[in-house]
Amino acid sequence: MTVPSERRESFFDFFRTAVAGTAAVICLGLVMIACQSEVVPVTGYESAEVNDLATKLKSECVTILRSALQSGDPRTRMRAAIALSSVRDAEGIKNAGQMMGGRMKEAALRVAYFFVRNGMEPGLGAKSEADVSARRGRGSFRELGITVLGRTRDPQSIDMVRSMWRSHDDVEVRIAAGCALARRGDQDAIDWLRDNAYTWLDYEAFDACLFADIADDPALASAINAARVGAMPSARNAVLVAETTQDRRFLSVLPVLVARKTGSLRVMAATVLAEMENTETINVLKQAMDSRSVSFPDAAWAALGLARVGDESGLQRVLEYLNGEKSDAKRIAAACLILPGLDRPGHAVCDSFEYWVAVNH
Repeated sequence: MTVPSERRESFFDFFRTAVAGTAAVICLGLVMIACQSEVVPVTGYESAEVNDLATKLKSECVTILRSALQSGDPRTRMRAAIALSSVRDAEGIKNAGQMMGGRMKEAALRVAYFFVRNGMEPGLGAKSEADVSARRGRGSFRELGITVLGRTRDPQSIDMVRSMWRSHDDVEVRIAAGCALARRGDQDAIDWLRDNAYTWLDYEAFDACLFADIADDPALASAINAARVGAMPSARNAVLVAETTQDRRFLSVLPVLVARKTGSLRVMAATVLAEMENTETINVLKQAMDSRSVSFPDAAWAALGLARVGDESGLQRVLEYLNGEKSDAKRIAAACLILPGLDRPGHAVCDSFEYWVAVNH
């Protein structure tokens, strides 16, 4: 079964063929062609009232994060640029392009990683750093590098990625390499990922959209079973698959996660159920918003899940938090997790996870 990735098909088509010699050229072309300098209204919810409030929240997040692009902390600037890029914000894309061609190696690699996972073309400077990280990087940095190299047109780089997929001792390196090849349409890598779906679902930096793009029925059955078993991180990744595919078979297992689990996994599952028009767990989302001190990303997921069923109370609570919080660091962190999910009602968990994995993996 193949389910098209809406994230890649709708948001970032204009990046698929973007080729330029420098990050500056990429930025200029993309800003002129496709980026938004004004905040585009949110239109995906069923009621005008919810759309209006979601647009107001989006505008507040964009304002906070555009200001964060001027921060003296490089990591804060990187986080803001990635979050803004998720909604095609002109300032975010411009700064992301500069980072990929800049001197900060980690920022260049993480921004490029986010771009690749979302179907975008990374800058050439980031590809150079990716090559170094793929060959000599430690831990997750090697996986970041492998992912970015998957977009290269250099046959030697692709051969290296293919060699890692076939024979590396570290299973997570093999998964990262297999995913990089699968994004290129490599059928052998696609078949391997399908055959090893349980292992793939246990991967920390799981890509739910890629899974949805290539999964067959046995692979989807593996995801449903992972949700039923409830072990982390495969249960979390199964929830991401449920949201991305909207496969109704998950409706029988997600309530079990809500009933048995606590914390973020419980809120994630309840949010996806709300997005799939199951209102039995709405009280779980309301509880996440009723506490005196809201926590993120749970509050973002709960607010957007409630909005999906026409309840704007969560959006209002999050907006009040952003307006009332005195700590700039907390406001920026919250805005980074809220903004990616606002433009695509029904994909709040996956879109915020894409941001999270890019800045933390």
